[in-house]
Amino acid sequence: MTQQSKTLATSSPAFLDAVALLQSDNQAMKALFDRYAGLVQQGAANEQKRSLADDICWTVTVHMAAKEEIFYPAAADAIDAQHLLHEATVEHNSTRHLIADLVSMSPDKPHFDATMKVLGGHVGQHVGREESDLFPKVRQSSLDLRAIGERFAERKEEIMAEVEQVEA
Repeated sequence: MTQQSKTLATSSPAFLDAVALLQSDNQAMKALFDRYAGLVQQGAANEQKRSLADDICWTVTVHMAAKEEIFYPAAADAIDAQHLLHEATVEHNSTRHLIADLVSMSPDKPHFDATMKVLGGHVGQHVGREESDLFPKVRQSSLDLRAIGERFAERKEEIMAEVEQVEA
């Protein structure tokens, strides 16, 4: 895990509500995917692509884990749209498969850039559905979004600390 991925995965200010934090994470992930596309266009070295791909995979993984542990359960209790949460969970599972493929693939393989592009498109579609369908319902609910946002940010930091202990 690079210092950049650590910063991106834990850069959620706790004073924002949960939806704002998720949207901030979504913007950060989009920027990472855009950077990767730029590297591909520039014909960047495989080491650069591998490093950024690892950052992307790590950032997306931490985001999904915290969202599944904190945000989705709270939303499930507060809104009448369980199908949206079920769909989001299925999307996360397919995202994990793409990430597993990328982690095990060398960046010099022909399908590496294509897999990264598919992952970016998949994440982008997931984000679009959440922001247009799920987030408005959550905002209209009685959820304490600030408290959930704090727990979400804390959980992301805990995940990072857990991984650092394993890597040490």
